[in-house]
This record gives sequence, structure tokens and C-alpha cells, in this order.
Amino acid sequence: MGLDQHNFADELDGPVFTGLRVLDLSGTVASGHVAQVLGDLGASVVLVEPPEGSVARESGSFSFLYRGAASTVADLAIEADRAMVRELIERADVVIDHLPPAAALDLGLRAETSRRIELHLSEFGEEFEEPSGSLDDDVVLARLGGLATFGAMAPRPGPSYVAVPFLSFSAAQLGLQAVLAALLERDRTGEGQQVSTSLLQGIVTHDIWSLNLRHITQQYPDAFRPAPHVEDGVPNSALVYRLLVGLTADGDWLQFSQTSRHLFEAFLGVLGLDWMLDHPDWEGLPITEDPDRRVELWNRMLVGVRASSTETWHEVFDRHPDVWAEEFRRGPEVLDHPQLRHDGRVRIAADGGAQLGPLFTVEAMQTAPTAPPAAPTLPAAPQLGSLDDPLGRWAPRDDRPSDESTVAAKAPLEGCTVLDLGMFFAGPMASALLADLGARVIKIEPLAGDPLRGLASFPEVGAIKAMQGKESIAVDLSRPEGRAIVLDLVDRADIVIQSFRAGAAARLGLDAEALLERNPQLVYVNAAGYGSDGPCGRRPAYAPTIGAASGIAWELVGATLPAEPGSLDLDGLKAESIRMVTAANTSFAQCDGLAALTNATAALAALYARRRDGRGRVIDTSMLHIAAHVNSAAVHGERSCTSGPDLLGPHPLRRLYEAEDGWLLVAARADQAEAFRKALDLQVGDELPTDDVEARFASAPTAVWLDALTGVGIRAVPVVDGPVEAVMLDDLGPAAGLLVEVEHPMLGPHPRLRPLVSFSRSRTTAAAGCELGQHTDTVLADIGRDAEERDRLRATGVVA
Repeated sequence: MGLDQHNFADELDGPVFTGLRVLDLSGTVASGHVAQVLGDLGASVVLVEPPEGSVARESGSFSFLYRGAASTVADLAIEADRAMVRELIERADVVIDHLPPAAALDLGLRAETSRRIELHLSEFGEEFEEPSGSLDDDVVLARLGGLATFGAMAPRPGPSYVAVPFLSFSAAQLGLQAVLAALLERDRTGEGQQVSTSLLQGIVTHDIWSLNLRHITQQYPDAFRPAPHVEDGVPNSALVYRLLVGLTADGDWLQFSQTSRHLFEAFLGVLGLDWMLDHPDWEGLPITEDPDRRVELWNRMLVGVRASSTETWHEVFDRHPDVWAEEFRRGPEVLDHPQLRHDGRVRIAADGGAQLGPLFTVEAMQTAPTAPPAAPTLPAAPQLGSLDDPLGRWAPRDDRPSDESTVAAKAPLEGCTVLDLGMFFAGPMASALLADLGARVIKIEPLAGDPLRGLASFPEVGAIKAMQGKESIAVDLSRPEGRAIVLDLVDRADIVIQSFRAGAAARLGLDAEALLERNPQLVYVNAAGYGSDGPCGRRPAYAPTIGAASGIAWELVGATLPAEPGSLDLDGLKAESIRMVTAANTSFAQCDGLAALTNATAALAALYARRRDGRGRVIDTSMLHIAAHVNSAAVHGERSCTSGPDLLGPHPLRRLYEAEDGWLLVAARADQAEAFRKALDLQVGDELPTDDVEARFASAPTAVWLDALTGVGIRAVPVVDGPVEAVMLDDLGPAAGLLVEVEHPMLGPHPRLRPLVSFSRSRTTAAAGCELGQHTDTVLADIGRDAEERDRLRATGVVA
């Protein structure tokens, strides 16, 4: 282990962030997720709100996000209130804001000499434009082409409004990673710094391979062309079958989870279609050369699913562990998911109802945890301004640094070694994010490689992003000598991230208990789809399965679905299933990305906890629980399908409108109704008749309405056509400075996202991906295997 240790055991007791002071000047959904994670881990959180209350109070998830926080009111137009906020800033360890530069400087933020960590959130990144003073998911998605891409789930032409705050949650996880890395660095140097990220950077983390596929098609336009999963009714992608959306005999929608070859074959078996696997007419299954065969296979599979009731399918799942599907749950139904209940992730809230528990917990332990203690009741969220004496909350600081920094800039995770035992995206992308922060990441792969390497339609493209900045060693873990290599690496590691299905790590002797016994200072992250055990722990969990189980897919598209789906014919069933696929698994906004971001946050939180007492940690994350957190407003019953039955938006002031030459998004506040009427030259009244408003917008070009709306202070933006990867490569990515060029050992030069968080003092790194086994010799040499031994291991098939 190379990361220096510091024992705080005599200084701090209780939860890991006891004594940490967090000041939230933002009051948004994004800052709320940051505050909630730190608060749930023991930090003292104070939210500064304007007299009318923070915008997070309108989100439907305020009582969830700000549980346990304190609220104080400050009118920043009043000098006395600004002075009070300045003093709170001086006393804080972490300050969160999304203020324009002038307002931030007036409050004493962006100071170079301070122990505090200042997290600045923006929509597009500070290099792109002046902050707008808002953090609107829908505005960023409109500019990115995301609303147009999500249009495939609408029952009409045009873009779709997206009600789930993917961007705010994702930016919050990046912000937490920056804060935690800066806190680790502060423990070393005694100095704080400014860190920043954006909603745009948060959401583009999710995309697995579309950006790289776009680059490939641009490089070789005569050889490749982009194609949708289904074109003119014919599937082009194996994922249509492997991640099938089907309807049961009694009208329940199921999202199947059969991505790997053996899982798909098991699925065909229960459908009675496994005879196709060796039949010459079906060579290449599921994507055969004959388009008619592709349609026939899709039809047969959908008919096979519809032949049985939901209850019968659950009996099939019990008999065949490799076959699995989730029902599309609706809002509060998520709280009854058996895995969440088993894991104790549903807690009693202050009002006596049910609420999702902490995103993850960081408990000190020498070995893996046994039975968890009884879960305490979750605290209530604050009433507006309920903290009467905000300066009495925190004592003044007496530990200010010197006027000039003498600390050499270095990467915050320099000296940290991470072992990546994950597969696919949620685990591997988490460790790639840590590599950007300076960690040495060693990817342990099977001899055939991580399946992600072959999942896209072009070799290696599927894995480039998740392999960035890593060293790859190919090892046969079924062999004792292969496991011995990994155990030698564990002795030198700080963090292990694994995402095997429940029980697999224990069978290999690579479970938390075994590894912590060997290395008691190890941080071990179980990055599971469902959990480490329990009713679904051994089930295959992929992004769309979790999108269905968490209620995300239903929140996005449920209002458009037929009330009696049993009446659909086969063509209608296919049309509805394609729309549901879009809701459950759109590439740039999906549950694998949400989990990857959270897994990196959890690893850093545990690493920070280890610095207090030198003891290892075991962290259990759950993609299902993470996705439920993102969908918290719907899960806790505060809203339902708020995009409306036409997926145009929740109400006339925040809605998509079609103008004469295209679409635009209006993002007005509730108090701007009269200004909205004025801009559209509508009569004053109690209502905003939808038909009248739509007719006005349709009567003139987009530019006319943008001028009219912005002229009265209403925010509106044009809806950019996708695809998202094209907008990122050709427009927003370069404009926001988010792309850098690297050289892949096989594919050569290509653009990648630069590190997704920025530091005022610490360095980050942006490296290329690696090929399978590219660093096997280097890694073996590091653990003492000489050249003769390395040749023997290769010759006997232990490594490759």
C-alpha cells in the first residue's frame, strides 16, 4: 500500500464524518444529494435558503435529500445576512454552491488560502459559459440532444421531457468524489482548495461506447454506419433479444436480463427455442444474416413470454437461476422490493412512513460485517429557517493556513493502488474514475477478457472507456496459481472493487472476509447489482433490469402506456416494448452509469474513513438501491409520471413546445406566469390553456420565441437534435473543453472525456484504455515473478 496513513482515532468518535461541517448555499437537487451522503455519514449540514425557500423544496424529494440538515434563511441582498453567511463559510469544512462568480467573490468564496473545500456546481462547466444561476437537468439535456434521443419513448414525433434527475444525481457523485479526494489531500497538506464539476459532466459519464462508436464511423465512413437497435421493424442488435421487454398473459411488463451468452441460451431453453442454437437456418443467433429470421425470432420470443402468467414466470425464475426478469415497478412499489427489504435499505422515516436508507454506509471493521445493528429512525428534513442561531451551530475556526501555499501539486490519489475485479461497466468504470484522480488501477481479467470488450459491434470499442488509465493482467482465477497472483496483489492494494454475482467471490476465495484477513487495511467494495446475498443476490442485474425494478422506466414512460395492454396485437406489443426499452436503457442515462459513479464515491468515502483509524472497510453498494435514490420523488410517492401522457412536461411553464421550425424547452418559474403570457401576447387569466399556448408557439419560428421569452426574463432553450454522441464530439464537448485526445494501443488516436472533476491545486490525469493482458509482465514483475516464472505461467495458461 502506497497511500500514507494517519490515525485520527483519538480525535474523532462516531460516524466517519463526525465533526465535518457542510454548508450548502445551493439548495438544489444536485447539492441535496451531496449533502445527504455526507449527512448520513455523520456530517453537520446547514442549508442556507432564500426567504422563499430553496428550489429543492419544489422537487418532491426535499424531505428525503435534506433529512437531518438544518435550515437558515438569508437574503443575500441584505448586508447583514451576507455577513452572517460569510462567517458560516469561514467556519465550514465543505461549502457547496452554484453561484455566479461575482456573487461567490462577494461572499468570500474562491479564496486560495483556506482549509475549506469549495465545491462549485454548474450546468455545462465553468469554461463553457457564465453560470446561469440555475441547475436544470432538462435545460442541459435539451442542449445535449438528450431530449431528442429520449423522443423514441414518446407516442408522437419529437422530443420527450425527462422527469428523472439523472444529471443532478450524477453531478452530485462527481462532486462528492472531488470533495472526498480534496479532503484526503487536505489531511496530507493541511490545505483546502476549490473543486468543480457540472451536470453535463455527470451525465456523459454514463455512456459506455456510443462516443467511441461515433468516432469509428467518422474515421471509416465507407465501412461502418450507425444504426438503431430496431430499423423498419427489423432488429439490428442482439440486445433486443437479450434484454427483451415482454408482456405476460395477465398484462404485466417484464424486462429480461440475459446479456451473457449462457444466460441467453438458458432463456431460449425455457421458451422452448433452444433447438435453434444448433440449427443451420439460425446460424449466428440471435443476429442472423436474414432480416426475416430476426423478425421471426423476436416474434417467437414475445409470444413465448406472453404464453405464461406473471406467477408462472416467477416459478420459472425459481427453477432456472440464469433466467431473470423484473416487473416494471411503479413509484412506491419499489419500497416493497424483496431485495431492498432484505438488505435493510428501507428505513422508518421521522413521520413514521418508509424511506430509503443511506446510499451506502462506511462502518469500521476488521473483517466482513455480520448481522447489522438495528437501523435507527431517519431524521426529519428541516422547516424553512428553523435554525434560529446559525452561528451558534459551529464554533469559530482557529486552524487557518498560512497566507501562501508551499504544497507541490500532485494527484490526490497518488500512491493509491486499486484492484479492479469487476465485469462490464458499473465496477470497472468506478475504478477508471479513480485512475483519473491519480490511482494506480490494475484490472484483473479472465483469459478471454472482460465481456465488455466484445459487447459492442466493433472490437474493443465497448471497453475503451472503462479501461482508461488502467493496467490489465489476464489471469485464470479457476487455477490456484492464478488466485495466488491476485492475493499477492491484494497485499499491496488499498482498494478492491468487485462486481461478481453473490457467492462468486467467496467460491474463488476473494471475498471480503478472506481478503481483509490477509490485508486488514483494505477497502473492499462489493459493487453488486442487487446485493451480496438475499433473494436476488445471485440474479443477473443489468442496467435495464434495474431501470424497471427501481421505477425509473415507469416514471419516464408509464403515463403513455395502454391501461389494458392485454389487448395489444403483436405489432402493437413490439412498438410499446421499443418505447419501454428507451425508458429503461438509453445509453447516455442508464443505471450502470449511476452505479459506477456511486461505487467510486463509496470507495473514496471508505478510504477517507480508513485514514482515521487505519482499519479496512467493507462497503456494499446496490445498483437497485442507487437507482431508487435517483428516482426518490416517485419512490416516496411525491410525484408520478410528471412528464404527462404526451411526455411534453409537467405544466405549461416547464414544457416542450413545437415552434414553426423546431422544438424549444421553456423552463419558467411559478412566479413568471404573467411574464409568460406577456411574451406570448396571451390574455391575463387564471389558466394557461394548453391549446392556445401550443397554437401561439406553432405560429412563429423558434428564434422569435427565444427572444420574446428571454426578453421578459424567462429561461428557454432550443431542443438540439441528437444523437448525444454527435453533439458531444462536434459541439458541446469541444466548446466546454471536455475532450482530450489519447492514443489507444489498437485503435490509435481518439477523443476521450477529460477528467470529470477539476481542482484548483491538485492534478488529474487522462490516459488511454488498455488491451487485454497488456501489462501482465509488468504487474507480475512488481510482485516478484522473474522472467522464467512469467514464461512458465504463460506457457501453462495461468496468465495471458
